[in-house]
Amino acid sequence: MKPLYDFSHLSVDRTIAPRDGMVAADLPEQYFDLGRRALELIHFSAEPCDKPHYPDILDLPCGHGRVLRWLRAHYGYATITACDLDCDGVDFCAKQFGARPVYSELDLHRLPFQAQFDLIWVGSLATHLRQDRWLAALDCLVKWTRECGVIVFTTQGRSVSSLLARGRKNIAENIDKPALLEEYARTGFAY
Repeated sequence: MKPLYDFSHLSVDRTIAPRDGMVAADLPEQYFDLGRRALELIHFSAEPCDKPHYPDILDLPCGHGRVLRWLRAHYGYATITACDLDCDGVDFCAKQFGARPVYSELDLHRLPFQAQFDLIWVGSLATHLRQDRWLAALDCLVKWTRECGVIVFTTQGRSVSSLLARGRKNIAENIDKPALLEEYARTGFAY
């Protein structure tokens, strides 16, 4: 896929955490490509909002820094908060990328954020939540966002239901696909 922006000038830390489960052994470059593509989405979303700078950034869930490493490289001046249920990932992001560590909670309302953020990146959180928890998470994200701040989050959306309906493999292999598709067709939401 052709990049939206040229980030080849960035010096991205390519250190992989020993416990990072997101790196496919047979496709290690895919890991870095996905992080770069996330930065592209963030950069793209900044344009209509006229937000060239993000002094305070939250990466939730940060994992082991697949996206955070790109945020650090592009927004080197920023205070970046790394937040996840995976304490090893949070610790790695703090040590390797200078992020402020915050261990997450299942109930996001219990997180101790006093200040608000200019940018909140939420990669693959909403896809793991029931609808009631999804809406509660959105409430928290809005509360944590500074006025004129930006929230960028990923969802699966209609494309995944279309792929599942056509029998695409390697998507949601550990769930009841017909039940998922039926729920999505009936309610417009599936978990």
